[in-house]
Parts: sequence; C-alpha cells; structure tokens
Amino acid sequence: MKILIISPKNKTLYNFRGDLIKKIIKIGHKVYATGPNYSNIEEVNSLGVIFLKIPSKKSSFNIISDITYTIRLINKIKKIKPDLIFSYTIKPMIFGNIAARISKVGVAYTMVTGMGRVFDNSSWKYKIIKRLLTPFIKFALKKNERVIFQ
Repeated sequence: MKILIISPKNKTLYNFRGDLIKKIIKIGHKVYATGPNYSNIEEVNSLGVIFLKIPSKKSSFNIISDITYTIRLINKIKKIKPDLIFSYTIKPMIFGNIAARISKVGVAYTMVTGMGRVFDNSSWKYKIIKRLLTPFIKFALKKNERVIFQ
C-alpha cells in the first residue's frame, strides 16, 4: 500500500510522526511524506520515507499561495497514486483533503492536533478568518474515513 503523509513542517514528521512512519514502513507499506522545504531533511530521510517538497506557508492566509499549494498537492497525488492520505494540522487538513477528493483518493485520514490560533484568538481578524475557514473544514473532512482528535 502507498501512503502519503501531508505535513506542515519537516520537523513534525520526524519529532511527532516518526514512530508511526517507522511502524508503517516496517509492516511493508511505502510511505511518501510532504514538507515545505528541505530543513531537517536528514532526519526525515532517516525514517525511510520518500520525501516530496511542496512549498507552503504555514501561517499564511493567502488565497493565491493556498490554491498553488493545492494544485501542487493534486499533481503529486496524481503522480504517486497513493492508496491512503494522512494529513495533520489545519492547512494540510483542508488543502490536503480537498486535493485528495479532487484526485479521487479512496481513503483519507486526518488528525486534528488542536484548534490553533484562528479558533483561539477573539480578534475581529481571526473571527472573519474562522467564518471563512469553517465551511472549508467541513468540506475537507466530510469524506474522511477517520478523523482523529489529538
């Protein structure tokens, strides 16, 4: 089975998903993992994954960069044809699941690792962003096989 892990930062692949990745590979699955750049690449590669650089801005709310990120994800997904996609944190959760649906990936799992500053902050700016994001989150999670709350 080919599994694609969509990650917001390379460091989180190694620090927080490393044991999971090692176990998945040990039982015979092929694991691909995305990250925004090549930082911590030695640690990531030591896990045994096939690393795919897909640039993204973790804290940015820029529609053009988010659409570009989604298109890049779609292109990678269509190229590797994963059987399962696993995403975590808000940006990979939204755009990774949208890309998975567009690419017709059969199984998607998402881990919600917290609500983040968009939902914790009560400023008018974040209230607007929260209102805009909520429908995308609902759409993104609707077809998930599993949603895990950490």
